[in-house]
Amino acid sequence: MEKYPIFLAETISPSASPVGTFCFVDEGAASLSGFETFLDQYGHLFASLPQFRVIYVADRDAHFRPAAQTFARRLGRAQGAAPDALILRRLEYFKMRRLYEAKELASFDRAKLIQLREGQREFSGESDEALYARWKAARDCAVFETLEPGALPQPAVRGAFSTHLLEHDYGLFGSFPG
Repeated sequence: MEKYPIFLAETISPSASPVGTFCFVDEGAASLSGFETFLDQYGHLFASLPQFRVIYVADRDAHFRPAAQTFARRLGRAQGAAPDALILRRLEYFKMRRLYEAKELASFDRAKLIQLREGQREFSGESDEALYARWKAARDCAVFETLEPGALPQPAVRGAFSTHLLEHDYGLFGSFPG
């Protein structure tokens, strides 16, 4: 059973879809580890939504700023870190090679031909040939899945973060979630 509130919030525009809104309730912990776990658990769901909102709910504002920073940092990681420069060079070479093999020479100038020749020298091994064959079938995904699993670039996550300060003392209900 999920313990955090989730709801669809109406938007200002009547023609726009409602926004999935997820609330994280701060239990008064000394750190943000619970919030980090929450973001990790919902990361794939957030990435699949066209837009979403996370509301950090607490009875004091001590964690509001660090939570906002954590949200921004975790979203950056969810979108994928910058790919390795060697992988990017290999992908560029594969694209140029495909154009060259298809005899689409109009897109080549002297600098591109030199770059193609350097790529042929750098990526001429047996494993590169096998990877090129996979790339022709599945494009960039095949290269990332082979060389850097988990680093496949993700679409931009369109999430908003806000906070809500509880104005009343809820101590009479006991400790949460107790």
